Amino acid sequence: MSVYYTKIVKNNNVKKEALVLQTKGEKTRPVIYIDSLLKTYARTGNIEESKNTVLEIYKRRDDVLADWNGFGWEQVKPYVRIRLVRIEGNEEYLKDRPYKKALDLAIIFVVLLNEKEREIAVQISWTQTET
Repeated sequence: MSVYYTKIVKNNNVKKEALVLQTKGEKTRPVIYIDSLLKTYARTGNIEESKNTVLEIYKRRDDVLADWNGFGWEQVKPYVRIRLVRIEGNEEYLKDRPYKKALDLAIIFVVLLNEKEREIAVQISWTQTET
């Protein structure tokens, strides 16, 4: 397994620092936001709990649909959801993503990767629509 650092642009142009866990031969890449680890450590003062959080996220990687790029449209379609975001302030976030404009909002499309934990979703990018 390898771990690398990245910055991810989220909704409302929020930039988050993250650690990405990559295992050779696996398509899933769990993302751990550094601020959540720091909050856990600040709350508990226990580095072991932060370490256990990372291990738990890594173990749960098998519960997700996986990197959906390897699947056809018919397999992915049941997992597609829409979300609304403001266009103003999200220009950088939206520049590489397909969306439909509705008044001052953008209708974006995500693929739900885990039905049990609805927060695990991936924003669809233009490169993913080309397959």
